[in-house]
Amino acid sequence: LQTCHIHSNLKLRNANTNQIKKAYRKLAKELHPDKNQDDPNASQKFQDLGAAYEVLSDEEKRKTYDRCGEECLKKDGMMDSGDPFASFFGDFGFFGGGSTNQHETPKGADLTMDLYVTLEELYSGNFVEITRNKPVMKAAKGTRKCNCRQEMVTRHLGPGRLQMMQQTVCDECPNV
Repeated sequence: LQTCHIHSNLKLRNANTNQIKKAYRKLAKELHPDKNQDDPNASQKFQDLGAAYEVLSDEEKRKTYDRCGEECLKKDGMMDSGDPFASFFGDFGFFGGGSTNQHETPKGADLTMDLYVTLEELYSGNFVEITRNKPVMKAAKGTRKCNCRQEMVTRHLGPGRLQMMQQTVCDECPNV
């Protein structure tokens, strides 16, 4: 969100949620980088607009911002460094990502495997079932005695686009 004023990004001051959503949709169409290819700042303006919508569409974030500005949002951890459009587009995400619900079960690393197919199968489509066996420990009662920790992981979404997420990491737990 650079130093620009959030309310001025959406050109609203005292508006309800529906008015904010309408203004966001209208400005998103106008400021989209694909429509403003001659403007070198179009991408940044579009991202600022998304960040402004993220704050103004959430009542709690909006009250915090109105009370003491952007610094309070950053200090309280209310500004999401991930997809600013998740609240607008719901579980579908905006940049191809799925839901970023913080209450989901922590996931392990991605699994990659070689799969040999013919060109015809690629063109016409084919269903392939893959079975993977993985030993999983049962959850123990009580609290863990290991050193589970949260680490920030950076994921590249494309040229100039990054997503930062917290990931649970533990050297002792086989389930993480």
